[in-house]
Amino acid sequence: MKKLVLIVVVMAALLGAAPAQAHLAYKPKGPSLQHRLVSQTLNLRHARYVARHGKGEHRRWASKAVVWLTREQNETRAMLQFYRSVYAIARRQAFALGVTSYEWYSCAVPLISRENANRPSNWSPTRWNGQGSDAYGLGQALPPSKMRPHGRDYMTNPATQIRWMDDYVNRWGGWCGANQVQLNQGWY
Repeated sequence: MKKLVLIVVVMAALLGAAPAQAHLAYKPKGPSLQHRLVSQTLNLRHARYVARHGKGEHRRWASKAVVWLTREQNETRAMLQFYRSVYAIARRQAFALGVTSYEWYSCAVPLISRENANRPSNWSPTRWNGQGSDAYGLGQALPPSKMRPHGRDYMTNPATQIRWMDDYVNRWGGWCGANQVQLNQGWY
């Protein structure tokens, strides 16, 4: 009798969880917004299929999932578009400062990306470090007021932050030198 009750409880738990998980077929394969967007797209496709072809609770849960997955996907697309525009502004500023294509793609991009590596929203000009530090922005300036001489809008403008970073990395021989030091020591 105890085994029968246990089987019934386990079955009820499994059947109760199945509809809620019908829309979660794919998990992000990495921390980036691009990974999140891919998994949201796949989950949305799956939820739409189940909402059209499913039965009972599966169909009801999938219909709800379509609504919130669509909203989340739109938010992720908006954030991705914002960060792509930040990247474009930063690249234009770096090239205007004389950074070569090689330095930008081989050294500056990896350096800036590692500064925000533990966060899914890389390339945020308004990102605080959040790990007990007041480091801020693309280059994680500490304190952020160091960037003030490069522009009044240093708290939000990626071009201003790149100007500051360009001055800062010169103490290491430029972008590639700073990148190498950061790889070797974990900081620069």
